[in-house]
Amino acid sequence: MARSWRNYRAELHKYFKEFGGPEDPIKAKTKPPSDIRSKEDWEYLCDMWCEPKYMEMAKKKVVAHGKRKMETRNGSKSTIRYHVELGHDVDSSSGHIETWRLTHWDEEKGWDSTDMAAKYK
Repeated sequence: MARSWRNYRAELHKYFKEFGGPEDPIKAKTKPPSDIRSKEDWEYLCDMWCEPKYMEMAKKKVVAHGKRKMETRNGSKSTIRYHVELGHDVDSSSGHIETWRLTHWDEEKGWDSTDMAAKYK
């Protein structure tokens, strides 16, 4: 359910940017999406997205995401949690390698990048 809310809020934020965004929040506030419950909810979200604190945090996240060298398939679980769920001993190095492979390799698509394939071998 939390993921649904995050995805919905991301769609609303995209809509907000299309209709003025932080550059023209008044214009964005006057055109709420049709599926929003109330105009007050929409105005609250618009105000939140225009706050300097929010905008600074968003910029930091964009920079951090750009520095990522590789993506994982972990979702919300940590790698160590996958490791333990697979029944591997926490101190087992071979288990860590296998867990890493499982979180970066897909049966249909293969490795997420050539860097990952090289690191595994």
